[in-house]
Amino acid sequence: MNIDKKSFEMFTHKVQSCFRNPLLTGLMLLAAGLLVVLIKGCSGIQHTNESPKGINPILSIHGGLNKGGIVENTDMEVVAGAEADAFSGATRTGFNAGVRATLTVGKNALETGIDYMMNSQTFIYNDDINRFHGKRDINTYQFILPVTWNLRLFRNYHPEGLIHVKFGGALQFNQLLAVTNHSLELPDKSSNIFSGGGTLGLNIFPVNFDNGARLGLYFDLYRGSQIYIDYYNQPEFEVPGSSYRRFGIVYQFGN
Repeated sequence: MNIDKKSFEMFTHKVQSCFRNPLLTGLMLLAAGLLVVLIKGCSGIQHTNESPKGINPILSIHGGLNKGGIVENTDMEVVAGAEADAFSGATRTGFNAGVRATLTVGKNALETGIDYMMNSQTFIYNDDINRFHGKRDINTYQFILPVTWNLRLFRNYHPEGLIHVKFGGALQFNQLLAVTNHSLELPDKSSNIFSGGGTLGLNIFPVNFDNGARLGLYFDLYRGSQIYIDYYNQPEFEVPGSSYRRFGIVYQFGN
């Protein structure tokens, strides 16, 4: 099959343009989740007050705020010629959205899905010895594949539990876009497309609806491998990595 090169380049450019728009990407992800739910709702699954069993997943969507992304090096003693204030970073609040599927396993559950997260960070270089000066702004966009084991607590109040304690791991696909260099005296940079690590979280469901749907809050923590690499954030250093803390609202659909 022959593929027109120009058409392929136009298609990839459009995909990249969508990916650069964080709001559009988040809305597309939520819309995809709603579409899955609508298809699932038309499949004729019967409603029940019992906790779902077998292979019937419970679907949910969530959205909220986060802080984190790139973990920059704070130990200048490991950087050749660098003084204590040679490099620093600041992180601004970002947002996240996602679609999850939860599968009941005994009294607890296995949860997975896909999340989208955006973080904005600024790195400041003030190194007279190594001659790096200026500021670099970075927006980090991530698609995250989490897999967690959920302990369902207070099942005497609800078959699926009022509180879920989650622990597991996550794989991240990273893109450093909208990088703005405010100086020509900045070090070269690179990034790891993939990163991964451990995650710990909490879901709380105080609101339950008659149709079986639930409304609640989520809190997640993550710490994983390195994303951003430059002169002050080299792979052999211990501190650089990736992390986030996030919270928001989760809506679980009735099964």
